Amino acid sequence: MRILHVIPGLSPALGGPPQVALNLVKALRDAGVDAEIATTNFDHPDPLDVPLNQRDDYQFGTSSIDSVPVWFLPFNPPALKEFIFSKALTSWCWNHIPGYDVLDNHYLFSYAPTCAAAIARWHRVPYTIRVMGQLTPWALAQSKLKKQVYSTLIERRNLTAAAAIHCTTDEEASEVRQFGIQTPNANLTFGRSYACPQFRSAIATAGTLSNSG
Repeated sequence: MRILHVIPGLSPALGGPPQVALNLVKALRDAGVDAEIATTNFDHPDPLDVPLNQRDDYQFGTSSIDSVPVWFLPFNPPALKEFIFSKALTSWCWNHIPGYDVLDNHYLFSYAPTCAAAIARWHRVPYTIRVMGQLTPWALAQSKLKKQVYSTLIERRNLTAAAAIHCTTDEEASEVRQFGIQTPNANLTFGRSYACPQFRSAIATAGTLSNSG
């Protein structure tokens, strides 16, 4: 099974989520799953110094074994917080997503996962979404009007059409329900292996959808 993880960027400026994505992909690859990342070269104040438009063996830890395959695509400034538009990523997703069995999208209210979800639906490739606490009352209150519009036009459809929502706590799963989304949850807390049977079962279930209807 080939799994593509889509995230706006791997810059330390984006906080913890990039490190979580890198560790997740590393754990899946260690378990024999063909997982990789598609993202942008966003960083602040200057873009990441990484190879673009090619598959890079990206080292993210202190050991030489702490590396995962990443496709870095150039972003188009200015970056609006995590939105980070990339024309190159759009084209790449259109051309490459059909070659994957499952997508795992990281972030809400952000261009890369939004674009990837829409393209995945078009090509009938199932996808999961990591909400990462972005549906808490506090998070939804930040830039409230923009998020309400974004949700109405795009994000609710992304969440509803997902094969599963990846949550890390029961509270996060409850927030998904409170947001009005009934998509099945795959609950996997931090500190547990991302290659544990529960998560792999959810991914496998999502993968079977690529061959249905």
